[in-house]
Order: sequence, then C-alpha cells, then structure tokens
Amino acid sequence: MMLKINITIPAGFLKKIDRTAKEEHLSRSEFLRKAVEAYWESQRTKQAEKKRTQNIREAMEIQSRLRKKAGEWDGVAEIRRWREAH
Repeated sequence: MMLKINITIPAGFLKKIDRTAKEEHLSRSEFLRKAVEAYWESQRTKQAEKKRTQNIREAMEIQSRLRKKAGEWDGVAEIRRWREAH
C-alpha cells in the first residue's frame, strides 16, 4: 500500500532531486524511495563495519593478554617439536 506524505524542503534541493530523477528516468517518488533505501543500506554497512572493527580490536586484546600470559613460550617451536615426535 502506498501512502502520500507532505514534506518541506528548499526549492533548490527539489530542483536537484527532479533533475537527478529525470536523468535516472525515475519519478520523484521512486527517486526518493531509492535514496532512503540507499541511506538505510549505508547505515547497515557502517554498523557492520563498526562491529567488525570492534571484534578485531577485542581479538587483538585477547591475543595480547595471551601473549603476556605465555611469556617467552615459543608456540611455533612447540608445534615443530610435536610434529617431529609424531
């Protein structure tokens, strides 16, 4: 179901909307719908990237704590010894 709404925007802004909509062969309404959808997708992408960055930061902190806890232990050398033994 489509609903009609009224919005208030500056005249110059509306001219830009109409010009771009015409260039894209879209109605004003379709252009605005697509613009809102693009904004929402952009926000979802930003949130996902923010979460990804947060997860990476947390993983790095965990690795740092483990590295400090392990001290001078050489994990690579330990794996090599295990491989040679088996």
